[in-house]
Amino acid sequence: MAGRGDGEVTADPVDGGGPTVSVIIPTRNRSAMLRRTLATVLSQTRDDIEVVVVDEACEDDTPAFLASVGDPRLRVIRHERARGLASARNSGMAFARGEWSAFCDDDDLWAPYKLEAQLDALGAAPEADWCSCGSVFVDPALRILGYQAPPDPGDVSDQLLSYNTVPGGGSGVLARTRAIRAAGGFDLALAWGEDWDMWTRLAFFGSMASTPRPLVAYQIHGQNMSQHPTRLTANWALIDLKYRPMRAQRGLRLSREILEAAQGDIDIRAGRPRRAARHFLGQALEARSPRPLKQAATALLAPGTMARRRVRRYRAQVPEDRAAEAETWLNPLRVATTLEGSTR
Repeated sequence: MAGRGDGEVTADPVDGGGPTVSVIIPTRNRSAMLRRTLATVLSQTRDDIEVVVVDEACEDDTPAFLASVGDPRLRVIRHERARGLASARNSGMAFARGEWSAFCDDDDLWAPYKLEAQLDALGAAPEADWCSCGSVFVDPALRILGYQAPPDPGDVSDQLLSYNTVPGGGSGVLARTRAIRAAGGFDLALAWGEDWDMWTRLAFFGSMASTPRPLVAYQIHGQNMSQHPTRLTANWALIDLKYRPMRAQRGLRLSREILEAAQGDIDIRAGRPRRAARHFLGQALEARSPRPLKQAATALLAPGTMARRRVRRYRAQVPEDRAAEAETWLNPLRVATTLEGSTR
């Protein structure tokens, strides 16, 4: 299949003698975010893990911080020049020794039982090769902005050919290491959507297990990778072209209007009104509907009001049980962050 990795994922097969789970964390000059992210990964209730941090030529204090961690489960790989998320994840996969592999972006957070809950879900679905989970959107203060449930378990290939229905960005999936390697690793041609592309290929290799529990917190802030509209448009086109024959065979289409709307939502909540307006305009063109034109105008003329209204609406739509569970593990992180800030 097209879109294989760069050869870095063709390590020797896992022999069962290593950790149960390998966690890959790419990072680039975001040491403050990485500290909190890494703490949630190393604090998992399953301690039979290894954590591979891929230092993407960091120029801040990230190398010094990683050298100070002192946890034997942590391994660090350094790229002397930044290669991008796809290459960084592939580098991490080349060193993965676990039967299972998970990925976490350096600005996202995990519930302390994230891996355990996903392994339980996989244990209940022995035919599955990978697992997704529920995710909450949070702001930099870790206030919940919304919730996304995973797809129902089973064959999700049709859904992923149309739109990325897997929550948590690159941080919500746990998959068999051999399945990721068989799928060819992350596509180096993609500077955005490389996680969606990988989940699509995993869906071709085997069925998916899932749990709706909110196990990932996806942070929305001004430094998200998805803030580059030109990159987004170019990579949507690449993904469209890559799977177009398969979509045609199955009678499917790429849901560009959903992609535009979702990115507009993220941009307006992250304080990027012009980019939000551009995506709402794109939504109007794709959907051939005038309604997103009003959203584009509001994004430009009253972005603060629009953002607050959307946050209120999405918060109200979070199921009470999911919000309550997420709060049980987000609140200690808020307290820890406050205490850390007060001691500096």
